[in-house]
Amino acid sequence: MPKNSATIDFIIGGDTHKHSHTASIVDRNGAELHTITLATDAFGAKCLLQFARQHAPMGH
Repeated sequence: MPKNSATIDFIIGGDTHKHSHTASIVDRNGAELHTITLATDAFGAKCLLQFARQHAPMGH
C-alpha cells in the first residue's frame, strides 16, 4: 500500500475482456464490497461510472 493509504477509502479494479468488463470495489483493507459485469459498449461504460459513483463516492 502507498504511504498515504490512510486517505484511500476505496480501490476499483477491473478485468477486461472483448465482450465484457468486470469491476470490483474493495475497501482499504482489501475486502471486496461490490462487483459488476458489464458489456463493453457505451452503455456499459456509462453504467460503470454510475456504479463507481454510487459505491465509491469521492469525498467519502
